[in-house]
Amino acid sequence: MIGVNSWGRLGNQLFQFAFAYATAKELNTSFFIDESINPFILPDYFELEGYNKLYNAAKRKWFRIRNYKQISQLTYDGWKSPSENLLLLKDNTIYKGFFQSEEYFENSMDDIKGLFKIKNKYALAFSSKYKCVFDKYKTIAVHIRRTDYLSYGDDALGGKNLSLPISYYKNCLERIENIDEYLVIFVSDNIDYVKEKFVKEDNYRFEFNSEIVDFQILLNADILILSNSTFAWWAAYLNPKVNMVLAPRNWLGFKVGREYPVGICKKQWTWVDVSLDAF
Repeated sequence: MIGVNSWGRLGNQLFQFAFAYATAKELNTSFFIDESINPFILPDYFELEGYNKLYNAAKRKWFRIRNYKQISQLTYDGWKSPSENLLLLKDNTIYKGFFQSEEYFENSMDDIKGLFKIKNKYALAFSSKYKCVFDKYKTIAVHIRRTDYLSYGDDALGGKNLSLPISYYKNCLERIENIDEYLVIFVSDNIDYVKEKFVKEDNYRFEFNSEIVDFQILLNADILILSNSTFAWWAAYLNPKVNMVLAPRNWLGFKVGREYPVGICKKQWTWVDVSLDAF
């Protein structure tokens, strides 16, 4: 049996659960999510196949009692390539990290995409407000992350502020042909800031919802413009109909010109340079 620590919020935990599932399958063992550090919130929003909160807690307790002398811990470094980290896989281990690359679960990719089914009450909340919108219009969804990203970084990433400049989003919008034919929907953790930065156009909508409704806006759009957030990454990854995904080159490492975390940049997406003039 293996355990994976729960860290961060929705996007990070999607990576952690995907890693746990794929690694357990690779090692022919079972897994649990370790909530001793941080609550595991995915079951609040998703029907997770094979996951039961009480059974998960029981497995964690049993694992520690039965294997306490044999347990090892591995912390995965985001500056190392997934291929390096994957060489360390072994049973009877608690894994710590964010595992932010498709490479960590690519052998179980089809399974992973079927694991995360949004709970019916949240699907209905989205549908009641937006179904007619998405049925009527071709859509572009723009995700802008602010709040915690203003102080999220460190010296290795070029400073504390890892939020992307507005010029990046405007550059992405300018790349889209016939943009007037689309409804452009902005979602953000600071939508008032976004409203201030964009001149209102007839086809622009600025939306304020719960995070799981915002997630479904991204999940259903035809074109996506991503922030460097795992929340946006997963919405793009799970979106079954998206035609184009534009994302910031090097992700969190855009200031230092190095991909971070290593392996997060999907080859199929369009990677857009981020101008540092705003900094």
